[in-house]
Amino acid sequence: LAIAQGGTGAATLAAAGITATPAFFINKSANQAINDVTNTIVTFDTEIFDTNSAFASNTFTVPAGEAGKYWISYQVVFSDSAAVMSETNTQIHLNDVVQSNTYASDSNGQHRFTSHNPSFLFDLSVADELKVNSYVNTTDGGTADVAGGSNYNTWFQGFKLIG
Repeated sequence: LAIAQGGTGAATLAAAGITATPAFFINKSANQAINDVTNTIVTFDTEIFDTNSAFASNTFTVPAGEAGKYWISYQVVFSDSAAVMSETNTQIHLNDVVQSNTYASDSNGQHRFTSHNPSFLFDLSVADELKVNSYVNTTDGGTADVAGGSNYNTWFQGFKLIG
């Protein structure tokens, strides 16, 4: 592979037209109430960046001509000030099919705050869609929050690997 000169005499991937795009990083700006024992799609509303405008309606969709291997990760933070969360679960969905579960349970009855932060490598095709799902089981049967805010509590990100 020949790498082009970047104008400064330095060989760069960018000068050769090689980039790790599409890429996106999406944040959740406010708390989202999650009903007890109900699977719920996590809503993301603040695009920090989205190089190919491929993220919309809480879904990353692989753009035309961009099939390949993608590094995908997310963080979901759960909190409940009124009750203990005995179980939390997050999932990554590919075309509405669960690909992975990240699960936490609390047999001691202490959790009022927990987070999930997995990473994945996917071989994606054009028009494949990825979403993040959440689930919580509270001791009082009420709601818990997926935490949002300007400090990047809950986020979703990914990029195509250079290959």
